[in-house]
Amino acid sequence: MVGVGEMIVSAVVKQIASRLIKIVGDEIALHWKFKGEVDKMMQKMKDLAAMMHDADNKVSQGGEVGKEVGRWLLKLKSVAYDLEDLLDDLDTKNNEAKVRLLAYTPTL
Repeated sequence: MVGVGEMIVSAVVKQIASRLIKIVGDEIALHWKFKGEVDKMMQKMKDLAAMMHDADNKVSQGGEVGKEVGRWLLKLKSVAYDLEDLLDDLDTKNNEAKVRLLAYTPTL
């Protein structure tokens, strides 16, 4: 049975990874040449998912360690939501830049 912590992180990791892939695919991201950094970040997200699996097992076992890990999972969830908000802002600015570029591009 998949635990709550693992489900949360799995969903967040998938969401962030798909959004990062979209950003990297955009022309602006290619100009910034940060694809390598995004690849590193995606690998770290996979590592985090593995770590979350272990953390979820510790929460399931209960005890003092389980409680501490549970608190850590709540903090991680908050950070994940902040990161998602940051990606939303980046995506919005990227889309606004595209609209401005299209609006000022002369037709031949």
